[in-house]
Parts: sequence; C-alpha cells; structure tokens
Amino acid sequence: MKKSIISVFLTFVFLTDVLSGCAPASMPVPPTNTLTSIPPTDVSVRTVTPTITPTPAGSNTLSNVEPSAILFHQDFDNGNYDGISLYQPYWQMKEDLGNKYLCTIPGDYYAGLNFGTSAWRNYAVELRFMELDHRAGSDSSAGIYFRYDPSTNSGDAGLLDLSGHITHLFLNQPWEDASNSSYQTVKGTWYTMRVEIVEQNAQFFINNQRVGTGKDTTYRYGLANFSVSPRVELCVDDIRVWALDENGEITSAATPDPTLVATLENNAQDIYPEVWAQISPTGQSYEYKVNCGANYSKLETCFLWNIDQVIVTSPSGKKYSLQKDFNINTYSGEVTRRWVLYGPNGAGLPENGQYTFTYYREEAVLYVQTVSFTSSVMSVPTQVTVSQVGNDLHVSWQPPSGITSDMWYKVIVFIKSNGQFATSLSFPPSSTEATLPAPPLTPGVSYDLNVALYWPTGYAYSINVPFTWSLP
Repeated sequence: MKKSIISVFLTFVFLTDVLSGCAPASMPVPPTNTLTSIPPTDVSVRTVTPTITPTPAGSNTLSNVEPSAILFHQDFDNGNYDGISLYQPYWQMKEDLGNKYLCTIPGDYYAGLNFGTSAWRNYAVELRFMELDHRAGSDSSAGIYFRYDPSTNSGDAGLLDLSGHITHLFLNQPWEDASNSSYQTVKGTWYTMRVEIVEQNAQFFINNQRVGTGKDTTYRYGLANFSVSPRVELCVDDIRVWALDENGEITSAATPDPTLVATLENNAQDIYPEVWAQISPTGQSYEYKVNCGANYSKLETCFLWNIDQVIVTSPSGKKYSLQKDFNINTYSGEVTRRWVLYGPNGAGLPENGQYTFTYYREEAVLYVQTVSFTSSVMSVPTQVTVSQVGNDLHVSWQPPSGITSDMWYKVIVFIKSNGQFATSLSFPPSSTEATLPAPPLTPGVSYDLNVALYWPTGYAYSINVPFTWSLP
C-alpha cells in the first residue's frame, strides 16, 4: 500500500522540528524558498478507496469577470511573473503555440507561488493547471491556499491529490478535512481550479464543478498561494483573483491589482515594503515599514534580521531611517519581523508617488526596492466603550462610514504609565463590538485602549479610553 499524505506530512514536520530547534508552525503554508508541506489527510479518509471515474463533466473555461473586480492577475504572456513571489530554481517558463506558462522543475521540495495582500477577505482565486508527470508510488498533490496569514503562517487550502484522485478542502485550525470527493484528471490536459471564500463559507471547484464546501470559522483575511508537492511536474497559467461581496457576488475591487502597487518581481529577499497613512482624532501622519515574508521557522531568520539600516526616500527626496522591530505577540500569535517608522502626530499624510527603500549592512547597499503610494483617508472609530466581563475584555464602537470588505479592525491595549504595548486582537470589518477572551493583563494596572480601522494603505485609530484591570 502506498504511503499516505499524512505520513509524508509527519516526516516533514519531524525534520522541520529537528533542524529548526523549535516547534513547527501551526500550518506550513507553501514558502517560496524552503520546503512546504501539504496538509495531512485524516487516516480514516485515506483508507477508503474512491471510485475512479473518467474526467468529470464540466468546462475548463475561465470565469467571466469584469476587469473592475480583479484584485490580481498573471497570465505569464509577458514572459515574467510580476506580482508573484517564488523561488526561481523550482520553476521554469514554458511556451506552446505562443502561450506562455509556468511549470515546476520536479525535485525533493515543495514548489510554491505566493501572491496578493494580507488584507484580502472575501475573494475567489482561479487558475489553470496541467499535470505532466509524477513519480509512481508517491503522494502527489497541488492546490490553492487562501486566507493565508503571514503573521501566524496559517490558512485554508483546497487540494487535489493527483495520485489518489481525491479532492480535499482543509479549513480552520487545527485542520479539518471539511469536504472530499473523488476526482480523476488526465495528464497533459488543462483544468481550472478555483476556491471562493465569503465570510465563513468556502467552496472548492475543478472545471467549474463544485467538489467541496465548508465553514471557515478561524481565518478572516489573507493572501493566496499555489503549491505543488515534491516530484510532481505540473504547469500553471492564467492566475486571477477577484473580489466578492458578503453575498458571494462579484463586486468592484476595493484595492488595485498589487502588481500596480509595488514592484515585487524578482523579490529575491522575500521582503515587502509598505507606505501607510496614519490618521488619529488629533491629526494625520505617515508610517513606513518593510516586513519579512512568513516562511521562517525562527524569529531571527530572514533578510531583515542581518542588516544595519533601512532608509526610505520619499518622492520629494526626503530621507527617513526605520527602526528594527522583531517580536512575538504571545496572546494573538502574531509574529512581527520588520523595520518601521511611525511619523509624529500632525506631520501630514505621506506624499503620493514612488518611494525607494534602501537596505544597508556596514554602510554597503545590499538591496533596493520601490513602492508606489496613493493616499486614501477614512474617519476614525468613535464612541468607544470598554468593560470587563469576568476574565474577558469587552469593547464596542461606532464605525465610520465607507467600510468595505478589505478592511479590518484591531483592538489595541497599552500600559498607561509608559505607553508600552500590552496586547491586541483583530476583528472583521462588519464588527461594532468585540471581546478579547482572557487578555494577558495585570490586576491593578491601568491601561489605555483604542480601536483602529485598517485598510490596505493606512489606518485610523480612535481616542484612547482608560481602564484599570481587576480580579474577576
């Protein structure tokens, strides 16, 4: 009997644990430059032999989507992979009758493509794929990861087991195989694969035939990824992501195609610069930052850890020096690997235009990136109230007008005496109240709390509301 997906996954987790010296991440979502694991399948599922059927009815025709709804697209016809983060030795560009597409170079590694932004919430990811070959006797899978959270290295996945001829929809944390069914593909044939996530409702399609449904009660936001397991030769083309509203209908994209926002092509260092507007009840300012990608087993392992300085040059030529900020929020699980600068209150919004991020070590320039910024402004949340309910912290607020599905809230708590960060937790854009269950606060200590509204190019935060934590 051939090895199951779960045995391959456990072997990978063991090796990761031994080599990294720490516990593996909650979900090893496909990285662009290290090994990636396919989610484990429940043994009870894998012991059932599915009925192999011919290629199911359906069409590999791509969905008809208005350009205004597109969040991301890449058809490789220009010969590059702009907007996609990948490890180049694992992929190669091919061409057939004038059509260009990207194919894996099979080896003992997982090949992944990361694309999108962590602000995506309700959306569909669609692509075309074609299996060319896989090693007999090995588990061979490919699929789309969605609502991938870089801060916790976690998310959902719709996968196709090419050797077992089974589809899987893995949701939540810990993973649940929410839906699986038999599905046989033919080598050398193009198929479409699509996932749709709307609020808590996830769907998985192949050739426009639904093969899985389930409830995502864990993840609220995240970018997307396409991953292929080891020793599989497979090609991908026509990757598209489009916005969905809360009813699952195609809607105008609230954010532009990220390939138009930042120059991520050939991002060999897996780092992502951002320019944000910062809005408070008393003024406007800026925030400049650059984050590492999420595919690192230790806090200090990424390009940004080993540099001495990051200088941001504005469109008008002003220079700003960023500060190093590496930490783990033990309450929310958020991992921060970045350099950042918060502008002083009242300094004004960032200039529109192109910013240059320059990275130094020992005064030598190691790397340069550019990112474009166009200002957008929102009002701050108001009427914030705070109350303690047993061991929990309850917060309510009045949202500003103009809330869209790509936004999110974060409730942030600081120690009142010194302004140091205490804890935080994120909530969806439809929220007007939230509960922080058993936050790590000290009885008798006074705190300040604010509610911040985030969108892809900025945030607006409320006035600080003071409170003192007490024993329940």
